[in-house]
Parts: sequence; C-alpha cells; structure tokens
Amino acid sequence: MKKLLLILSLSILSFASNLPTNSVVKIFATVSSPNYLEPWVNPTIFGYTGSGVIIKDNQVLTSAHVVNGAKFVEVQKENDSKKYEATVKYISNQADLAILELKDKNFFNNTKALEITEDVKIKDSVTAIGYPIGGNTISTTNGIVSRIEYKSYVWNPSANLLAIQIDAAINSGNSGGAVVNKDNKIVGIAMMKLSNADNISYIVPSIVINNFLNDIKDGKVDGFGSTGTTVSSVENLAIKEYLGLKDDLGVLISRVDVEDIEFKKDDVIVSINGKEISSDGLIDSKYGKVSFNYEFDNKQIGEIIKLEIIRDKKKINVDYKIKYSKPLIPYEFDSELKYLVFGGLTFSPLTQNYLFKLRIEFDFIRGLLYKDEKTNEITQRVVWLQKIFPNKVNRGYNSGAYIVTKVNGITIKDFNHFVNIIDTTKDEYVVIEFLESSKVVLKTKEAKDSFQEIKNTYGLKTDRRVD
Repeated sequence: MKKLLLILSLSILSFASNLPTNSVVKIFATVSSPNYLEPWVNPTIFGYTGSGVIIKDNQVLTSAHVVNGAKFVEVQKENDSKKYEATVKYISNQADLAILELKDKNFFNNTKALEITEDVKIKDSVTAIGYPIGGNTISTTNGIVSRIEYKSYVWNPSANLLAIQIDAAINSGNSGGAVVNKDNKIVGIAMMKLSNADNISYIVPSIVINNFLNDIKDGKVDGFGSTGTTVSSVENLAIKEYLGLKDDLGVLISRVDVEDIEFKKDDVIVSINGKEISSDGLIDSKYGKVSFNYEFDNKQIGEIIKLEIIRDKKKINVDYKIKYSKPLIPYEFDSELKYLVFGGLTFSPLTQNYLFKLRIEFDFIRGLLYKDEKTNEITQRVVWLQKIFPNKVNRGYNSGAYIVTKVNGITIKDFNHFVNIIDTTKDEYVVIEFLESSKVVLKTKEAKDSFQEIKNTYGLKTDRRVD
C-alpha cells in the first residue's frame, strides 16, 4: 500500500464512439493542503483536475481525493467551453467518494445520468472513461475485471474495503471517472493504480458506491463501520484445541476496542449473518471468497449483524451493532491543524498524517500504545513535534516525535486537556513526560514569557490554534 499505489488524477487514451461521453465530466478543484510538520504555516493552495460522472438526481459522483480540501470547484462537459461552479455536498474519505452539487441546473441539459449495477464478475469487459492532462476531450481504454478482493485504499490508509482490479490502462487524471460495463452501466469509479506494474489498476466497486449513496439519503455522511477490534487467523492445531474448535472455522479476537462491548478477548467468531467464516477470515459472497468484513461494510451505522461466537468453549449468538469508533491515532482529511508552542517546543494532536510525513511506521506506534491504546479516559494522543523554535529556555532539548503521557503527574486525556493544564498550572515547573521514557522540565514563567521573543525571532503570529 505504502509504496505501490498511486492516486490517479488524469486519463487514458483510446476512443470508443458508442460510450456515454455526455455523462462523464471534467472537474477543476482549487484545494488546500495543510503542513503536518509545521502546523502553524498556512496551507498550500494548488489546482487539481480529475473526472466525474453524472448519476441520478442531477448529481456528479467523483473521487474524494479529487475534491478533498477544495475551496473552489468547477465542472465542465466535453466540448463545452463553459465551466459551471459546484460545491462538495457529501464526501466519504473512507470510500474515496464524493458527490458534487451544481448551482446551475442547466449544466445537465443534453446529458444522461448513468445507472449503477452491482452485477460484475471476474473476466467481465469494462471501459474506463476520463480526461487527459491539458485536454477537454474524453479518452477511454478497455480491459477486463481481473480480481475482486479487499484492498487498502491509498487515499485513506485506515480504510480496507472491497476493490475491483482491472487491466485497463488507467493513468494519472482518471480519478473519479466512470468504469462501465458493456451496457454502459457503472461498475466502479477509478481510484488508484500500481505504480510499479503495467495496467494493474483498482476501482471503487458499485456495491461500495451504493452503500455510500444509501448512507447520504438522510442528508449526512455517517460513514462505514469502523472499529479498533482486531482479529487473527486460527490455523494452528494447538490453539484450535485450546479454544475448543473442532472445525476449520473462525477468527480469533486478539484486541477489543473499548466501544465494542459485544466482544471479549479470545472470542472466536465462526459465522456472520449465517455465513461460515473460514480460519483465514473469508466468507462466500456473490463476488467469490472475500473477507468476512464484507458483511460489516454492507450495513449502515446502527444496523445489527448476527454473529455466532465461541466463548470459553461454548457457542453463543451475539447481536453486533455497527458503529464508527474513532481511532486513537486518526488519519485526517481537510482539517485545520491544532498546535501549541510552549517554551519554543511545539505540540499537536498525534495523527497518522504526521507519522507518514516522518516515515515512521504507524503499526510500530500502535504496538507501543497497545496496553492503553484507547480507554474511556484517553481518547487522543499528543505529540511533541520534531520542529522546535530554539531559544535559551529550551536549550539542550530535541524531540524524536515523542508522545506525551503526563504533565506534572497528570495523565493527558486529549490535546485540549494538555493545553488546559499548561495554561492553568500554578507550579513553578512544568514537567512533561513521554511514552519513550523521556521528560522535559521547563520553568513555567520563563517558558510562558519566552513566546514574545520567539514570536519576534521566528515571525509567528500566535502561539496556538486550539479551536
């Protein structure tokens, strides 16, 4: 996922005259990108182009990564010089999908909304449609469906959803464009490609698209179910005997999210909605063998799924409520970054974005935090950023992106809690402790008074953004 996948942004070259070219549009987005290494710096503004497809109810469906963080969006039809202003009405960064709304409904004159079909299988012929760099003419390529499997979406490293692999030559710029079958029905939206291989690309499948469209029917995006509970395969014979398993079925719950009150550590899930789960975590579906998460992902937040579990060697039935459990270390999208400068040291909520910028393995950090990864008390981690503002008050201190655990002996619950302790302490010293068995000691008054000098020296406007 980290090094192989490339987000797409422009299109492909081979033309087919009978395709629904009046249904696929070009998108121009002016977007902002925050600086996670230096959150006090204004976001970078740049232009981006991609593709979109017209669907029912005068909506334009596209990729989230085409319009995420967009400050201004325009849409253009093929062979039409006019650009129409649009707004991002709904966005799912989990599924890399977004819906645009056009202010001028005349845009939809002489266009056709495409249908979406979940009827797709391996070896089906498909055509990818989108826009190349620097041109307003639609380009296309043909291919077949190679695989239907679970895949990490490159736009959201935390997401692992069903994806369709195709061998049509999708290139940079096709993001958000339609991939259609022989009947010109949408089977997916162009998403990403393998950067070190020829003609291996992935699309967001129609079943995920429909889940997104069902989600927004109530006027808001609830998202796909997400949990910090993790499972492992049960293939070793000794552990099968230890857990009381007789068949080659089930996945072992190795870690339980604090919000998943339905589970206990060492539960073995053997079936989901009546479908047996093999020891490698697969179930039968209309797309063949896929991850058992398929049953979770096709439900809306708040819906119930039926699980059969072996607990303490006894089989029980459990009703599990689909929920979105925010991770302790989130991956953020289009966020205004929070930070605090104290004694020339900078602190911020810990995000996957920051870790990726530093090329630090997220799984390694999760391993460090496992014993108290997320509790009812700790809901957010705070990191001491590597970038500091050198001053006599912080002489000798250097950060390795250390994670804050306590301030003056008080366990830190979240970033706002951290800021409040710094602001209100009456102690002579501020002692900041870190997960990495390190600590910083600053004189409280000197550290607070130092900002005026630091501000003038480094051109800062403020010591914080906390709202």
